[in-house]
Amino acid sequence: VRGDQLRGGDGTSIVDTSDDTKLTYYTPRFSGFQAGYSFVPHSGANGSVSTTGAGSGPGHEAAVEWRGDVGGGNLRATASYVLLDAADNGGAGPDDLDAWAVGAVYEFGPYSAGAGYVDQGRRRGTAEQTAWDASVGYNGGKWEVALTYMKAEADFSTGADESYHQWWLGGAYNLGGGLSLLAGLYLWDLDARTPTNDNDGQTLVIGINAEF
Repeated sequence: VRGDQLRGGDGTSIVDTSDDTKLTYYTPRFSGFQAGYSFVPHSGANGSVSTTGAGSGPGHEAAVEWRGDVGGGNLRATASYVLLDAADNGGAGPDDLDAWAVGAVYEFGPYSAGAGYVDQGRRRGTAEQTAWDASVGYNGGKWEVALTYMKAEADFSTGADESYHQWWLGGAYNLGGGLSLLAGLYLWDLDARTPTNDNDGQTLVIGINAEF
């Protein structure tokens, strides 16, 4: 699923530099809080530090998390921020990446609920991209089920914006012996900036997970 800006895999996970070479520091956890910071000399460099070539220049990644008991349940809330300088290519490249995200998950007995929001900035250099999702789940011991809705939007400065909607219903059943039966149903609808890229459909995935 691919539009002018949005992709079917776009969700509320913030863009980061993955395993690129970086310096990272995590604070000790205090009163439920923990923070982390990474300095990235050059995104796209793995095991080395490059000052030229493809990728982006110096970058910064920061996040803070809080965990604690609230109303008889457990709450986990996070906030993160990423700033990456655009590559120096004569001014013809994308803007700097300036992205932030927040999210929270609350668990109460066998029930859980979560929500997240991300502003990816000009992720692909053409439009402001945002997304949010919400989910509920139930853990029945040997089986689990969850329902999630996600919406992503791309705001073009020239108009004709783009949006992507996705429903996901998933379940798992523990067969014992390290084996689990998995199933997921995806429903999606892409309203693309270019009408010929509009897309909608359904996907059913069934599998077995083995743990040794």
